[in-house]
Formats: sequence, C-alpha cells, structure tokens
Amino acid sequence: MRPVNRGDRPIDGMGKPVNFKQYGDARNELINRLGCYCSYCEIRLPMALAVEHIQPKSLEPTLENEWSNFLLSCPSCNSIKGSKAVNLHDYLWVHLDNTFRAFIYEKDRSPQIAGFLNAAQQQIAQNTLELTGLNREPSSPETVKDKRWKARKAA
Repeated sequence: MRPVNRGDRPIDGMGKPVNFKQYGDARNELINRLGCYCSYCEIRLPMALAVEHIQPKSLEPTLENEWSNFLLSCPSCNSIKGSKAVNLHDYLWVHLDNTFRAFIYEKDRSPQIAGFLNAAQQQIAQNTLELTGLNREPSSPETVKDKRWKARKAA
C-alpha cells in the first residue's frame, strides 16, 4: 500500500471548493491526483477503478459525496472491504499514514507486517490487511479471488 497525497477538496474555476453531486463525479479528479491505481492493492486499472468510500456510504450517508471520504479502489478490494463499519483510528490509511513502512513485500507472499512496529501498531497493520483482504494467499485449486495476488506477484 503506497502512501498517496489525495490533497484538499478540489477548487472550481471561481476558486470555490467543489461539491460533488454524485460521488462518481470525483473519479477523474482522484485519478489525476492518485494515478490509475487501487489505493489498497496497487493494481493499475485505468478503466475499472471505482470511487471508494473510506466510511461506507450505507453506514455514513452524510459522507457519500464528501471528498475527505474518497479513495480509489479496484472491484476486488472494494467488494472485500464492503460496508464494514470503520473506526478510522483502527486502520492505516494511504492518504494519512506511511503505509509502505508498515508492511514488508516479498515475492510469492502476501504483505507481511514489519517487525519493528510496536504491538499497537502491529494490531492496526493487521486490521488493515484483514479489512482489505491483502493478507489472503492463493488457494488450491485457484479461484477468482487469487487474481489480486497474481497481479501483485507479476508487478
């Protein structure tokens, strides 16, 4: 999970903050700022990225169109994260934390938690892996769920 700089709410031509009528309207601005990558698994998907709600819109409807609640997500990460209730302090977030430092990336393995983290930080890192499903390993026989793992391995 590479850290990203989503930045402040976009400004319109009149110098006023943009209010999104629909969350999908934020997609192009997010891609311009974050690139064509899933904020969680880092798969490059120029055409299939969705606006991801950090706090699920089903549980926090007032945040449905809020810039501060947006990231980008591939269909797999978006569906795995789903509509789980999220306490922001219980997870690492790519736009707030140095998420790259918290994990060790090795060939043929899912991300591992860095050993130098203290116990509380390790728990937060573990929560993050479980929320996003990045701790999943491929099964035998292979299933559709293995596609993110294979894409990470190829990268």
